Amino acid sequence: MRIAITGASGFIGSHLASTLAAAGTPARLLVNQTAVTVPGEAMAGSLFDPSSLARFLEGVDVLFHLASALGGRRLDESGYFLVNREGAINLIRVAVAVGVRKVVHFSSAGVYGKTDGITPLRESDATHPVDAYERSKLAGEEAALSFSNQIDVTVVRPGWVYGERDRRTCKLISQIARGPFFIAGSGRPCQSVVHVSDLVRAVRLAADRGHRGGIYNLGGENIPVSRLVGQIAIALGRSPRFLHLPLAGVETAAWICERILGARAPLNRSKLAFFKRGKPLDSSRAAAELGFRPEIEFSAGIIRTVAWYRQAGWL
Repeated sequence: MRIAITGASGFIGSHLASTLAAAGTPARLLVNQTAVTVPGEAMAGSLFDPSSLARFLEGVDVLFHLASALGGRRLDESGYFLVNREGAINLIRVAVAVGVRKVVHFSSAGVYGKTDGITPLRESDATHPVDAYERSKLAGEEAALSFSNQIDVTVVRPGWVYGERDRRTCKLISQIARGPFFIAGSGRPCQSVVHVSDLVRAVRLAADRGHRGGIYNLGGENIPVSRLVGQIAIALGRSPRFLHLPLAGVETAAWICERILGARAPLNRSKLAFFKRGKPLDSSRAAAELGFRPEIEFSAGIIRTVAWYRQAGWL
């Protein structure tokens, strides 16, 4: 079986490619601006160059589409939509034309947008995206699913993914390691934490068993943010107790920092979303239909992750 991956230079995509190669099925990897450093058949191409996509997908059975414009980038809304919606349309249109059998499209738990941060979210729950990135990811998954009458498309919505080689989690861990660190607000909103190795196993199951036109939450433990950062502190050998600051005051400070320092602001409203807008996921559909159950508990996974960061010299 021939497998292709877009976004293999990223955190999740690189782990997926490495896992497939280790299993004896190295994937074809689309390379645009960032070189890939994992095993596979690297091919130059772009989501906006149909001829390169046709070469990339020729003879492919299963396509994992991870390439996207990530949240936190300094893009306007049109920039996010160009990559996350139009790019997906271009790619899947070519996949249909060359006869790809299955597409696993990576969306995000961010599509749920504004929630209470406590109640686990089901795939059937309403979506309320609140920023350009979240709106573009929702538009991207809707565009992907619109091809379901022509090709077998499954959408996955990963939770808060962490693990070795993840620079986003490393930034948070580094802040906690350096101290002082504070929690904005109550710390009660939850994140659905899933180690990258569990997620890779889940998306491989989605390729094999995911229903045509189906959407699957792929999360793990739903952990309050206060406990999440506490577990990181324990893994670092630090005290898990942190000062809680009123969210409204911190948001005002973040707004002022953004106005004065712009992209260089050490505190911004995007960073506060971690504390304010939890995304607890109900992943029971993935358990029932895919047979997916996470194996790595966060308390053990974060110790393993911190150890890797230290060995790699990231901490």
